[in-house]
Amino acid sequence: MQGVGATAERANLALISAGVAFFALMAVIPGLAAVAALVGVFGDPAWIGQQIEALGGIAPDAVVTIIHEQVSRLLLAQEDTLLAGAAFNLLLALWSAVQGTRWVLMALTAVNRRAEQRKVLGRFLAAGMFTLYGLGLSVLAVLLMGVAPVALTLLNLTSGVEVWLLVLRWPVLGGAAIAVALILYRWGPRRRPPPWRWLVPGAIFAPLLWLIASSALTFALREFPAFGAAYGSLASVVALLLWLYITALVFLLGGALNAELEFFALGKPAQPVVAGESIEPPIAADGGQKQVTGR
Repeated sequence: MQGVGATAERANLALISAGVAFFALMAVIPGLAAVAALVGVFGDPAWIGQQIEALGGIAPDAVVTIIHEQVSRLLLAQEDTLLAGAAFNLLLALWSAVQGTRWVLMALTAVNRRAEQRKVLGRFLAAGMFTLYGLGLSVLAVLLMGVAPVALTLLNLTSGVEVWLLVLRWPVLGGAAIAVALILYRWGPRRRPPPWRWLVPGAIFAPLLWLIASSALTFALREFPAFGAAYGSLASVVALLLWLYITALVFLLGGALNAELEFFALGKPAQPVVAGESIEPPIAADGGQKQVTGR
């Protein structure tokens, strides 16, 4: 873990996570505006409220509150106003999400001791692809936490079966998060894809740490009213930003953990980007091989 901390400091993961959280916030608000606009015109406004309330199982109460307030305000707008802003909000949300994802990929490249060599277009294409993966995970979370309970109620199943199916949502969601993390850690950094065995520890570590950190944040926000008193009307916004920051940081730490495990197991840095490059330790000035450390 000492090597992970050193890698995180060298790659400025805390600072990059703050930037990712900012872009995520920029994506969440207009993204909600676009969804609220479409639901307000073509669907039942009460439906989106139910889905937001279901997020209470995976997000702090303050985060759910600000999302609910924002969507409720948007649903009160006129129909023509909703449609006019939906396209703009959707484009703004996608642009912000891609920007945040681009920084995540650059950070993962840095923790693997590589320089970002992708062209501008390649960076945006890669970021766009991983943004879609993250969007898919978000949609799955909404379906499992919001839609599934309603669907099970309509099926009139026995109480025991319904309880088991509701409990089953969590391992399914956890498995999906691990799968997305594996894809991110394997193809996100600008390097030769590492073997899967080096990716599993971080892919399991990151969701577990996120669950613990998110639960701790929820407890702190609920039990310590001084937070709300300090930030006043901005408390919910700050809570959302802090939750997004924690989310970005723990997944970057998972990538750093994978890189360090591979580094120390092989006794050399992770495999080079270009196939065929030497992966021998650097040559010292006296002609001998220099000992590579985790620093």
